[in-house]
Amino acid sequence: MILGIGNDLVLLSRFKLVADRVTIRRLAKRILTEHEQEVLFSVNSAYKALFGHYKLSWKDVEIRKVNGKPDLFLSDNVRKLFDYEIKGFLSISHDGEYLLANVLFEKTREPV
Repeated sequence: MILGIGNDLVLLSRFKLVADRVTIRRLAKRILTEHEQEVLFSVNSAYKALFGHYKLSWKDVEIRKVNGKPDLFLSDNVRKLFDYEIKGFLSISHDGEYLLANVLFEKTREPV
């Protein structure tokens, strides 16, 4: 059963303009690699996907590369809140100045 879907479409040049005006984002732009910036947008998509069920914080989601592709993992603290198992799916696409992150959360079985 699908719990939620979250999407983030970002015009990278616009993000860079905003990042230049906001101190924390300026710092993030300076210290984060392009992959880590992708992770930032992916976590935001995950937040949107689970919003009706749980309000995620930035530390509740981890993006790791598994077999060369990004994969999404929820923290143990979040998984303990649900009486069923959740699997997250992540897709990241680039096209020129655009970055698209899609996240889908699925209820895989009951109970954990």
